[in-house]
Amino acid sequence: MNEPTPQRVVSSLPPLPIKARAFKTIERMRANPRDWRIGDVEALANQVGLTCKKPTNGSHYTVSSPHLNGVLTIPAKRPIKPVYINDFVDLIDAHIKQMAIRSVTK
Repeated sequence: MNEPTPQRVVSSLPPLPIKARAFKTIERMRANPRDWRIGDVEALANQVGLTCKKPTNGSHYTVSSPHLNGVLTIPAKRPIKPVYINDFVDLIDAHIKQMAIRSVTK
């Protein structure tokens, strides 16, 4: 009968430095990966702690995580194809998971 409420479970996890607005945007991207612009990707990457670099000679942005190996390249052409948004959301999920693991082990 004394099951922990969701609030108690969530409060037992270490707080992550990510705002609720970012989580809402992630869920909106997950639900509808169409019609996103590179400005949306850049803003969300900065909010969750990813590095988003503008192209120097080409037309592709690079997104990377300090906690993960590899780089995701996203074309700046509008609108961004859904496959790139899905990959971006997967990168964010992996990044957040690594942040949580690292904060627990500290």
